[in-house]
Amino acid sequence: MTKSLFLLETSLPELGTGSGLAVWSFRACALGHGDCCVLMRGFERAFGDDADPALRAMLGLVRVIGHQGRRKVSLGMPGCVRITRDELSLLMVLAAAQSGDSALRDAHLTWLNGRTPC
Repeated sequence: MTKSLFLLETSLPELGTGSGLAVWSFRACALGHGDCCVLMRGFERAFGDDADPALRAMLGLVRVIGHQGRRKVSLGMPGCVRITRDELSLLMVLAAAQSGDSALRDAHLTWLNGRTPC
């Protein structure tokens, strides 16, 4: 039996609105849809006047992981309520960065990138 790409015991809505927005935007940016008007409206609701810099920061994170990483990150399709192990690791990067836990942030970035972060 093959191991599922998705966490079977957890769905995205269970992780909350902020996590949902982060995963949704990461997926959209990774697929080249960072300029989607619906995505921008979601960011405007969540971040107000800081929507554009917040979305640009997410796009920057996607680019760094996508271009400098040594492994392919597993993502669900936009709209999928299931979450992959890599997407959960991405959420841990964001949570660790927000709380100032650089060791945890770097551990998850190492996993996502397949190498130690610069």
